[in-house]
Amino acid sequence: MKIAALSTTCILALLAAPAFAQDSASAGGEMSAQTELVGNMGKIEANIAESQARLFTHMLLPSDNPEREAYGEAFKEDLDSVDSYLSEVQNSDLPDGATDEIERFASEWNKVKEMAQGLTTYSRDNLAPVEEIQTYANAVLELDDYIDAALVAAGLPDDDDGPDATGATGAASGSEAMPQGSASGSASGSATTGTGTTN
Repeated sequence: MKIAALSTTCILALLAAPAFAQDSASAGGEMSAQTELVGNMGKIEANIAESQARLFTHMLLPSDNPEREAYGEAFKEDLDSVDSYLSEVQNSDLPDGATDEIERFASEWNKVKEMAQGLTTYSRDNLAPVEEIQTYANAVLELDDYIDAALVAAGLPDDDDGPDATGATGAASGSEAMPQGSASGSASGSATTGTGTTN
């Protein structure tokens, strides 16, 4: 699974969650907690995807381009949104087993956020090293594994267990190609991609 506006895992979980409430009244509370968790993690995924797209566009604009400031502000707002939804998740009544996985995600997210903030210093006339971009892109992809683990720990389905797992891996590999191309000089095409993603 890859970071997306609403991942396949989250969609499957939303569809499956009501089934957990059919056996008893106590299961109703569990279903509610699961549904809330899925909704918030979906919002977190969406904002991570938005922040990544805006960051890459910000990095590929010339330093004197007036749009850089707007992208930079939108990027910061995306990070704040992730923090806000994550705090809501951490303070909610989490399903059994999900708490530890959420804390692992939070720890990794703080590292990714720090990397992303460091990349904002780069621009089209001061391109970021390929290694830094690749490290950040890989870390974003790995965040998705922590989200999956939290949902599975909460008793929700994991789409990576099915026949689409290979396809998901391929999609992730394809996603990594974009930042590499950005640093090697495909600035124009990548910037267009970033802008399209954020609108």
